[in-house]
Amino acid sequence: MRRILSILVILFIVLAASGLLYTQSADHSIFQVSTWHALKQGMYDGETTFGELKKHGDFGLGTVNGLDGEMVALNSEFFQIKADGRVYSITDDQKTPFAVVTFFRPDKKFTLPQVSDMKGLQEALDRMLDPSAKPCAIKIEGDFRYVKVRSVPRQEKPYPGVEEALKHQTVSELKNVRGTLVGSVSLVTWTA
Repeated sequence: MRRILSILVILFIVLAASGLLYTQSADHSIFQVSTWHALKQGMYDGETTFGELKKHGDFGLGTVNGLDGEMVALNSEFFQIKADGRVYSITDDQKTPFAVVTFFRPDKKFTLPQVSDMKGLQEALDRMLDPSAKPCAIKIEGDFRYVKVRSVPRQEKPYPGVEEALKHQTVSELKNVRGTLVGSVSLVTWTA
């Protein structure tokens, strides 16, 4: 199975070869389930099924009920990256407390320069992206010398806030992988 990596879970990245960057401009619709604020408050049970979510997008990021890992949608397939670092297919009947999806229809394509870390990636994206085209969806395909990712284990009730849950995240390091980064640029500042 192809490695699927989320910019939300990327802590540090070193690109070994130029990848391709696709962006989606702000005139495309975005569908969001719940808010980051709700997650911060420990609201980890949602009512939206992934079957319903697929009607609103084929590309995006989020999580699964119980804050059970990271959700990545790519090419109409929805994946769950659990704390064990493995990628699982998500079924239509599973539910999400938080997700952001869109139908990915790229309107721009770039070749990224080689970058050595997350800050370099952010700077390259800042130079290439039109500041007025936020939010936008980003897909980067390429060869990655080193990627450090994180995921959160399933939480149990009563749910802690997300900051407490993140204290128990697992971190994995991947070396010399070919894959796809799924991410977005929004109106908020990037953090590494």
